[in-house]
Amino acid sequence: MAWKGASEIARSHVNSLSLINNESGPIVFLGGLLLLITSILEFVLGNTFPCVVFGTIGGFWFAFAATMIPSFNAAAPYSPSTTNTAAGLASSSFMNTYGIFEHLPSNFYATALTLEMTILAFLFLTMAILMLIFMICATRTNIVYTLIFLTLFLVFILLTSAYWKLSEGDSIAGNSCVKGAGASLFVASLLGFYLLTVQLFEAMAFPFHLPVGDLGALWNCTQMK
Repeated sequence: MAWKGASEIARSHVNSLSLINNESGPIVFLGGLLLLITSILEFVLGNTFPCVVFGTIGGFWFAFAATMIPSFNAAAPYSPSTTNTAAGLASSSFMNTYGIFEHLPSNFYATALTLEMTILAFLFLTMAILMLIFMICATRTNIVYTLIFLTLFLVFILLTSAYWKLSEGDSIAGNSCVKGAGASLFVASLLGFYLLTVQLFEAMAFPFHLPVGDLGALWNCTQMK
């Protein structure tokens, strides 16, 4: 959402390989590895739905991080030397492909619909479809869980729209969609922290329970009818 100049900071970071590696760490270990471990543990417990959710989202973060890690060589071909990851991440062609679109010269948008950009847009669309399925399944649990998947669905739909709009040269609508996706992700994060707090309080046997809006009773009433 470009708070405190976040977009400019992120853009300046791609000029430093050490900063690129620093940014990749949280994505790989918090976004990818932690969710993968959680998915495996949920599988051991026999919880199919959380297992699939955590495994899918963890895999997405691994894939996203791979574009920033030099050893995967995803960005280096975009550099003038075709071997410099930092320069590749800073190049206009890579930014145009992977969604860092602000302040690019207008002539780049004339040829923005590259194969890589199309694939990434369809990746976001696929994730949006998965979030919609997860949201429907979450209606058997509680309101907070359902709202998390609703906001994540909006995130991926807005990112898909942003990439396609920017590929058509509509930078105003495209960048607005990117900011909208950031706002939706912020709301999803707040809901996630709330649900985490609820679960931790329950695990530590606090003498009170925070509301999550249980929907299981609603389904039970429907089945009884």
